[in-house]
Amino acid sequence: NPAIFGDRIVWTDDRNGLLDIYMYDLSTGIETPICTAGNNQINPAIFGDRIVWEDYRSGGPPDIYMYDLVTGTETQITTNANNQYLPAIFGDRIVWEDDRNGNWDIYMYDLSTSQETRITTNASDQSAPAIFADRIVYDDWRNGLRDIYMYDLSTSQETQITADGGSSDQRNPAIFGDRIVWQDDRNGAPDIYMYDLTTGTETQITTNGSSQQYPAIFGDRIVWEDNRNPSPDIYIYTDGTITSGANWNAAWPTCPPDGTYTIQGYAYDQATHIANSSFPGSTITVTIDTINPQATITDANINDTFATMTYTKGT
Repeated sequence: NPAIFGDRIVWTDDRNGLLDIYMYDLSTGIETPICTAGNNQINPAIFGDRIVWEDYRSGGPPDIYMYDLVTGTETQITTNANNQYLPAIFGDRIVWEDDRNGNWDIYMYDLSTSQETRITTNASDQSAPAIFADRIVYDDWRNGLRDIYMYDLSTSQETQITADGGSSDQRNPAIFGDRIVWQDDRNGAPDIYMYDLTTGTETQITTNGSSQQYPAIFGDRIVWEDNRNPSPDIYIYTDGTITSGANWNAAWPTCPPDGTYTIQGYAYDQATHIANSSFPGSTITVTIDTINPQATITDANINDTFATMTYTKGT
């Protein structure tokens, strides 16, 4: 369960026999153990110089801990005797799910004020929080099955994001800016959906009949775990197109309308026919038609800087 912010990647690691938190810095190539305390530490999240995780060192229910990379200081965030799970962090705010009231609620700790706040008070369960700026999203069971809800810290207002009449689960939300994504079971096998808070529009991102789950979002890019092939893969959706995360020869899960789509941040490697992210700021222009959803490379024009390619879907 890795997490990333900037050049830093954190994850849970069992190399020492128990589960510890490690970090790798892409800018320096250095791997660092963050926490190797007794018992297990799992489910890390990172924002800026701060790493948070779920910690079992007490031998009882887990607490939330934080490590500051600037000061080298580890801090215990929660001290309640009940369970605190699945932390997320944005800026000075840390959120998690907490069962101290007999059900699962969302709590928040503000590092700037040293104040802990209960975010949800509904008698049903709320779990799996994510946070961006003033907005916290989470799973909510109050309608029988799970829906996605959002709490706005700036207005103290809670909003139901999904409402399918309680006929299926919507769960595992993530948020970036005005966009919320989640895993949705309304069509049988889970799909990825998105809601835009600015336009009030809900969009189905995946339509493949297999399972797509555990989405994450950054800017215009949505990634998720995808089970359409014999083993799980990572897929990405960006600028109206979906493709495999590594190889542009993969089948298109849905064929977008005829047209040209520009995808930032990749370049094309002529030797391997693989989109290569080692050329920052590069562009791929993808031109497709609807005759055949199997994408194949039929033409590649690469300039001297390997910054641009043209990729035309075969017919």
